[in-house]
Amino acid sequence: GYGEAGEGVTNALVRVTPDGVAGSYGKVALVPGVERVPGNRLKPGPPPAPLRAPGDPGPLICIESAWSGLALDHARRGAGWLLNVTNDAWLAEEPLWTRTPAFHQHPRHLVLRSVETGLGALRVGNNGLTGVVAPSGDWTPLLPPHGAGVAVASASPWMTACLLYTS
Repeated sequence: GYGEAGEGVTNALVRVTPDGVAGSYGKVALVPGVERVPGNRLKPGPPPAPLRAPGDPGPLICIESAWSGLALDHARRGAGWLLNVTNDAWLAEEPLWTRTPAFHQHPRHLVLRSVETGLGALRVGNNGLTGVVAPSGDWTPLLPPHGAGVAVASASPWMTACLLYTS
């Protein structure tokens, strides 16, 4: 979704419960040349903080998993696990020129963040690689890419389960 960010909007992860919106996180690290370009209304969100949800996940939107500082900030602020949501629909599909190593490299960033922070992680990628990462760095795929599905997984002792969907 989108959130408010001064005179623009931020790429946001929104937690919704049966009672309505229960919290949000605005993407801090915008992608140069895609989200951070002259004239774009997308702005960075406020300093990162755990998303108030079961186990207090530290959210990382898309390529934010590539920067260790954000995950480490979440760990310092008390996150119980990391949650990486991403739009990988443009990677590894037609046309052929979109098929790059990034499709497989992108989720591996989260493996590094789990090892650095000692936190388990869940990665949900629409049309991408969806899986769980143990604090040791072990990657367990949950759903095959390029298809819809549902899976239940545990990312840490503090988080009992999470419902994942990819399309």
